[in-house]
Amino acid sequence: MIFEILICLHIVLYPTASQTANADYGAGLNSGQNTKNMLLQFERINYSSLFKYDKNKAITQMEKTQPSSTPLCNPVIGILTQPVSAGNRQNSEFDQYILDVNREFVELSGSCAVPIRYDLPENELLDLLAKINGVLFTGGALVLINRKTKEQSQYYKTAKFIFNYCLERKDKYNEHFPIFGNCQGFQVLTLIVANDNIDILEKFPALSNNRRVRWAFPNNEVKKESKFFENFSQELIDKMANNNLAYHAHFFAIHSRFYQEIESLRKFFKVIATDTLIFGFSPYTTIIEAHDYPIYAILFHPEYQLQNYTGWLSLATNKNEDTIQIANLISEFYKQESLKNEHKFENQEEFNKLRSEDVLESSYDFLKNLVTVKANRYKKQTQTS
Repeated sequence: MIFEILICLHIVLYPTASQTANADYGAGLNSGQNTKNMLLQFERINYSSLFKYDKNKAITQMEKTQPSSTPLCNPVIGILTQPVSAGNRQNSEFDQYILDVNREFVELSGSCAVPIRYDLPENELLDLLAKINGVLFTGGALVLINRKTKEQSQYYKTAKFIFNYCLERKDKYNEHFPIFGNCQGFQVLTLIVANDNIDILEKFPALSNNRRVRWAFPNNEVKKESKFFENFSQELIDKMANNNLAYHAHFFAIHSRFYQEIESLRKFFKVIATDTLIFGFSPYTTIIEAHDYPIYAILFHPEYQLQNYTGWLSLATNKNEDTIQIANLISEFYKQESLKNEHKFENQEEFNKLRSEDVLESSYDFLKNLVTVKANRYKKQTQTS
């Protein structure tokens, strides 16, 4: 409760930051970031009329996994890094990061996680995408698109490039290249399909609380309607509908009406679940999956349920057998979808270098030292000519 009050006070006292920040507060507020003005373009083959483009029981305790540093580790899922917030820049060389909880979440089911530096030059990004089997866009608190100038952050441009790559591989080569989005990642995917319309990202604060999942279908039809949840037991689907098992940590969301009113969103995404701001009013969408592409997104955080947090305040997660099972099943889904892709690294040295070079194990502060979590930081990518 104290944590939620502090967040609400931040919105009231600092409305400018609140209006421009786009996602969950979990990764620290980034009111400003140094991004390169490199425009990533990727030509699309189809779907151009819809939107524009810029050319078995779960374990009960999460263990920190360290898969073997070998190209035989399969699948390999890339996690897009984010620029370090101003309050966390103790070492200027390591200017981007991935929260350890996101790496552990991917590796929980046996996949390997590798960083995708958000500032990679286009040619190096394409080369890396051709070696990995899927991508995760994590939660964060970045200014994805400036509401006044409409300028897009480098993170958003790179995410859009990867999104276009996924569609291109499917349309042209019938290749399965999955993308998964959590919270900010959910918002990124929706904004891309909505032609970068930042105005659809509205205030729907759900600040460090656990909520029920409001399925868009009768409970007994969820497994049939959703690829994402087809391997969940009916018992767990019912529990998600009746119990507070989904941990939310966001300022902003997208009103459910936009997934019907905006043609590109309606044709591209299938809405799997929603929530409401208060007393059943103002519905916003919380789970989506693409009709024709392996793209899946959730607004809540199954990965946060697996951690124990330190700091003056603690995140009000609901770590129990059900939430841990949900996290395991989602991680396993990421793995199974990524196994459908046949990309691979050429040799062990190349794989090891990506996982271990220019990495600093560190900590990351939420909201100015209130909550601290582990993170891996990465050095700024040096562009090659």
